[in-house]
Amino acid sequence: MNNTLRKNFFWLLCGGIGVFQFILLAIPYISAFYKYGSFSGSEGVSGYEIMNIWEGFSGSMSSLIQVFVLIVGLALLVIGAVALLKEFGISDLTEKFGTLDLKKTGEYALLAYAGLNILLFVFLLIFCISNTESLGGAKSGFRLSAGIFITLIVAIGAVVGNKLVEKKFPMDENAPVTIFKCSQCSKKAKASAKFCSACGGAIVETKTESKPVYACSSCGAVAAKDTNFCPACGGQITQKQ
Repeated sequence: MNNTLRKNFFWLLCGGIGVFQFILLAIPYISAFYKYGSFSGSEGVSGYEIMNIWEGFSGSMSSLIQVFVLIVGLALLVIGAVALLKEFGISDLTEKFGTLDLKKTGEYALLAYAGLNILLFVFLLIFCISNTESLGGAKSGFRLSAGIFITLIVAIGAVVGNKLVEKKFPMDENAPVTIFKCSQCSKKAKASAKFCSACGGAIVETKTESKPVYACSSCGAVAAKDTNFCPACGGQITQKQ
């Protein structure tokens, strides 16, 4: 696997899950619009309709969990987008996130997304069974749509797939690191920059064979890769170029 793709695979996965979540929620309404000429009357049940059940314990839990699923889905989209912007130096937006460990946050969010979808499926199944009068129909007219199963499969597959990729394609820390800097004063710059903001020199792309160095963002002390906080002052450990 290409090292650049491997390096950004997790961020693409997070962003992809977030986009997938909201596209899937919109499909029943888009389908209904083309079929009936309006956004009402969609067949099955959409994620937005799940949020409006609030009927009995299983129905209320389904609605509550679906709210959290949407929140986590949005969080994954933001994490993926911010990390990619930071990776390619496109925006200063990432500075507002301070020392937040996006990788750990993304991993927790991905696990939460999968766990919440499993719980949602369980409570929706209980709700459907408890509201079924016979094998022919349901009291509330509620039935599980294909989207529920697709979301569940994708959520679990994302967690498992990420672990498999990490195991099969470990990051090559000795791979060349791309750096953009001024050809005259050597000041580092964004990948999108053409000229140096300090001296006006042309920005050139260079590669370094050196391994990444991890150090404290507060006192500058060098630390091991897997260290999260500085043993000297408690500051956040970040990667230095």
